[in-house]
Amino acid sequence: MALRARDIPLIAGLGSIKLLTGEHSQQAIRWPYLAENRELAPWLVGGELVFVTGINLQRSEQEYCQLIDEALEKSAAGIVILTDSEFIDHIPAGVLDYARSKHFAILEQPY
Repeated sequence: MALRARDIPLIAGLGSIKLLTGEHSQQAIRWPYLAENRELAPWLVGGELVFVTGINLQRSEQEYCQLIDEALEKSAAGIVILTDSEFIDHIPAGVLDYARSKHFAILEQPY
């Protein structure tokens, strides 16, 4: 059985992760990828669940939308954004609206 972004919060011990968008996404997760560079496309081959911590790189709303576009182009399974920290306080509403419009999975994981 394939694991999808919507399945992550249902895994024992991962209940603090919330699926915010993309509840109908069918893209299977192949492996996790920690994104600490500005661009995703050169590093993705499809099926990645991309984790964004903000530790090494702060992103604007526009840059998050660019990540979504790149992730979609490379068939990534979704993006997990780690929030409630000194690096990323929250996910901007515009980013969530953009992800919804693209039917792309965004998950929030509090630090």
